[in-house]
Amino acid sequence: MSRAQNQYLDRYAEPEARALSPLRRQFGHVLTIPAYGEGRELLQALASIPAGVLGEVLTVLVINGRTDSPPSMREANRAALEALRADGDRGIPLGPNATVHEHPRGALLLVDRATQGHELPPRHGVGLARKIAADIALALWSKGNVASPWIHCTDADVTLPTDYFEAATPEVAGDSDAALLYPFRHVDATREALEYEISLRYYVAGLRFAGSPYAFHTIGSTLAIHAIAYSRVRGFPKRLAGEDFYLLNKLAKVGTIRSLDGEPIRLSARASKRTPFGTGRALERARDHERDLAPLCVYHPDVFSDLGAWLQTLDALAEAGDAADPTDLLAKQIGAWPSADAQRLAVQLDEVGAWAAARIGVQRCRTPITRAKHLHGGFDAFRTLKLIHALRAGGLASIPLREALSKAPFVSATDGARLEELREQLADAERKNVRLESSAKNLRL
Repeated sequence: MSRAQNQYLDRYAEPEARALSPLRRQFGHVLTIPAYGEGRELLQALASIPAGVLGEVLTVLVINGRTDSPPSMREANRAALEALRADGDRGIPLGPNATVHEHPRGALLLVDRATQGHELPPRHGVGLARKIAADIALALWSKGNVASPWIHCTDADVTLPTDYFEAATPEVAGDSDAALLYPFRHVDATREALEYEISLRYYVAGLRFAGSPYAFHTIGSTLAIHAIAYSRVRGFPKRLAGEDFYLLNKLAKVGTIRSLDGEPIRLSARASKRTPFGTGRALERARDHERDLAPLCVYHPDVFSDLGAWLQTLDALAEAGDAADPTDLLAKQIGAWPSADAQRLAVQLDEVGAWAAARIGVQRCRTPITRAKHLHGGFDAFRTLKLIHALRAGGLASIPLREALSKAPFVSATDGARLEELREQLADAERKNVRLESSAKNLRL
């Protein structure tokens, strides 16, 4: 066991992971699922788990509820637990609130954090549920019960593809990879769901155009994390929402985030109030305002040009060191980005504290390589989003989705195309980028 694993399991893992009884059984893969107020879709998701290429699959399912959950969610959790314990299968105890049950693909490790006395605290939610499941997965891998080092994470409303576990093999995942991101599609999508998915792809395309090292999707149900990288970043944040974004932000600093090709994970396009923000809540808000038919607005394309100019300036700063004037370097980079505005960008960089942070970073590092790593690590996914929001507030107001697609230099979208066609056009562009990156990796090897 590595030092990072040992330290994490001793100091930071949740009680369920530390209190596990010996599991006298071997598995090829481990899959983790949080479930809150789920019903039929959970059973369908469990039924969609494919065979593992390295052996049987252990699914760690955390049925969770909070002490302040509404009665409807409490009842749904109770019904789910009863359904999973049907036919008198009470399971084999593995911990204070964990039991192991048979599953057609291997076994189901059921963790009850929903009944009275086991509920999550009020301000914790899916983040803590994911952490409990992933901590258990890490502990079992560390003990040799699971062959694959990849902790697969998904949700209770998905359908997994048949090649799901084939993607996390040494032939695909490299030694430097900290996380793998599966392709995805929302199924049975309404207009609002299609627009929302297109907006996600538009944002990642904009980040890629700007040269951001954080140009990837942050969707928890499409994620696989290497066990060692997981322990190095101290696991999932215990948040009500956004836990996937913040975890990937940390993982990107310890390894590569690799987007995968292949069959997509099929996500439910349902409206939901389970989390304060995210897909379900966005669709809930869209449904509530459906009658006004207001178009979905997204970031103005020019914010990505401003971002690209700044990221290029960071590269120049890393090369030049503290002898250079950052303002002069920005002026030199801005010409490569016709839609960027030096004055607008400089004001907002100062507003978010990016100038000061860059100057400190340059002074702390001695070589161009360490400076570049420090500067781009400091200006991470969170600070990228913070700058984009500042640029939006500073004059680049968001615009309707179709207008943005027609103006953006980083997407090729057919004018007048149906939403389904636009979604596929952006998804195809992502797939091409994944294949180019994979080809470049093979050439380097």
